[in-house]
Amino acid sequence: MIINHRLSPALWIVLSVVACAPPAAEWTDEDRAAITAMGDRYLQALVDDDATALASLFVEDGIRLVNQGAVTEGRAAIQAIERLAPTGNPDGDFLSSRTDNITIGGQGDLAYSWMDYDLVMVASEGAEPSTVYGRFLTVMRKQPDGSWLFVAVMFNVRPSP
Repeated sequence: MIINHRLSPALWIVLSVVACAPPAAEWTDEDRAAITAMGDRYLQALVDDDATALASLFVEDGIRLVNQGAVTEGRAAIQAIERLAPTGNPDGDFLSSRTDNITIGGQGDLAYSWMDYDLVMVASEGAEPSTVYGRFLTVMRKQPDGSWLFVAVMFNVRPSP
């Protein structure tokens, strides 16, 4: 193995800093509950047609990637796009939602989750309700006040179970 000696001191410094860093704080039961509940809060904001509530779940520079859609960057842009197309669905209204198969992980002030979701919607007035099935992948950061907010949310539609 050949070692570039000019890189070795830099590598030694990085390893020393990492080794001396304090361990990440362990999550509390409240943290786990808050992280797990974020998907439900997001879907409820969609069902309620509440763009302000939905945007408030993101950090200021949060990112949202929707099924076959553009990337929306920033809390203000997320709120604006939701106001233009309430529920993100210009063709109908969401009536109810449900999450399932929730997996969370991470450490310290960063967390991720992925989960399945179902959204019951009516495509147009007088139409029969139908269910949209999808999956979320999220990244969250713990805030100084102890709350958790989305850094990034990505979701897509999946086939019926």
